[in-house]
Amino acid sequence: MSKEPAAGTSAQGAALFRAAEVMSIAGRAASRRVLLQEAVTRSADTGAARPWHERAAARKDRAYIRDLCLALTQDGFGTDLPTWLGLAPQEADQDLRYGAKELRARLEKLKVGRQSDRSGPLCYVLHMSLPDNGSGYSVRSHHLIAAMRKNGLDPYCVTRLGFPGDTGQPGDVAMQAVDGIDYHRILQPGKRDFRNMRYVTDAAIALVEKLAPHQPYAIMAASNHENAAPALLAARYMGVPFIYDMRGFWELSTLAADPERAKTPQFATAVEMEAEIARQADLVFTLTEAMKGELRRRQVGNPNIHILPNAADPEVFRAAPRNAALARKVGISDDTAVIGYVGSFTGYEGLDDLTRACVLLHQQGYDFRLLLIGSEPAHLRDAICPELRQIAAAGGITDKLIMPGRVPVQEVKDWYSLIDIVPIPRKDMAVAELVSPLKPLEAMAMEKAVVVTDLAALKEIVTHDETGIVVPRSDVGALAAALGRLIEDPAARASLGKRARQRIIDARNWDAVVRNFRDILRQNLPG
Repeated sequence: MSKEPAAGTSAQGAALFRAAEVMSIAGRAASRRVLLQEAVTRSADTGAARPWHERAAARKDRAYIRDLCLALTQDGFGTDLPTWLGLAPQEADQDLRYGAKELRARLEKLKVGRQSDRSGPLCYVLHMSLPDNGSGYSVRSHHLIAAMRKNGLDPYCVTRLGFPGDTGQPGDVAMQAVDGIDYHRILQPGKRDFRNMRYVTDAAIALVEKLAPHQPYAIMAASNHENAAPALLAARYMGVPFIYDMRGFWELSTLAADPERAKTPQFATAVEMEAEIARQADLVFTLTEAMKGELRRRQVGNPNIHILPNAADPEVFRAAPRNAALARKVGISDDTAVIGYVGSFTGYEGLDDLTRACVLLHQQGYDFRLLLIGSEPAHLRDAICPELRQIAAAGGITDKLIMPGRVPVQEVKDWYSLIDIVPIPRKDMAVAELVSPLKPLEAMAMEKAVVVTDLAALKEIVTHDETGIVVPRSDVGALAAALGRLIEDPAARASLGKRARQRIIDARNWDAVVRNFRDILRQNLPG
């Protein structure tokens, strides 16, 4: 054991701290609590407790630290707890479950009346980001942040504890800049096991250490609950508003691949945690009205739920003539209509329905090419592409199917230039009903004719026969009919595409949605 601390401001207090330490080592919890409370009472300030806290930390005595934090809070020192004490007690029981009840308990312990200086930036906590992750999540973040900077907000962006090292990538860089946006890292080991609250508390402490010097105006965390729970604790500890940027229901995405997961405790925990964090937040932003409705169904009564939808940048995504060299390379002639999809291949995207619809078009004598760009995510490796090729082969359209796999991001626009019609034939699944993708918006900005299924989230983007075509979900025949109509009528394709782009310019661009976001912040979080 480390050297005995000095007596500090009170010899009696030091003796009591020492006695509490002995009781803790002996496993006598009740005596430890009584002695620590008395030791704190006889101490002039928190400084007397610090060396005993450090000794407990050295021997990993979480129970001693827990009771010391509680004693200090109950004795009035809680209005200005120093950061070395951490945010909340570290539980001795390492198997304490992760859930809404445990989160509420920690939040109750943090109600100590603190109010920090809020003169600094909005601090944005992200689950992942560019350049280490190129998903739609990271792309949305990047567009949002760029638009915030253009419209009077200059957020300080930090990724979750341990990213990107916890994904197997190099994780030894404290900050990475992309297009002038700085993504700050917390270079500590990540922990992706949420059976208990230890990681949440550790991550919250790390966030406080990272963000407190910036005196945040507010802390905003993006999905999911695993990323948001530590940020919520950090915000409450620092006395600043907490905003939840809820971008989806990740637990529903897992059901698309395995519906049986709905019966698992992990699924139930995810459902309750998403709801609880939305209840606790000062402001909640979701992607769609359908998502807002789902939160109400989950009994989230928070009155401050707003929409921060997906959008597109009409300056980045523009109509362009076909890349002639690329068209020749893949065998597409100038007068051939191309039906194209660019994105991840998951079960709920409905690419099997799209391929079957194209088989029907072939049987009806239409000339076209089906261009599918992308591949399955890692957990679905080889689960979808072989099925699509099999459907094409059985239907006699192998020569019409072009599947180049994933393409470099800098080449995506060249591939998009080949496409005339962009179908988003998502299936009748909960995640597709509620959560909107980026894909149709970017296609609309490029003046593509878009065809979507009649899911709530997609109907919030596309107006039938005005900015695209809406067809019944999981109806291969209706999808084929819509595609055939657009193959036959290039003028209709062009008209839909122009109106779609105007919709993006008028309301669904990042600047517009961020200006609305900024106004909501100013109205609800003055300071």
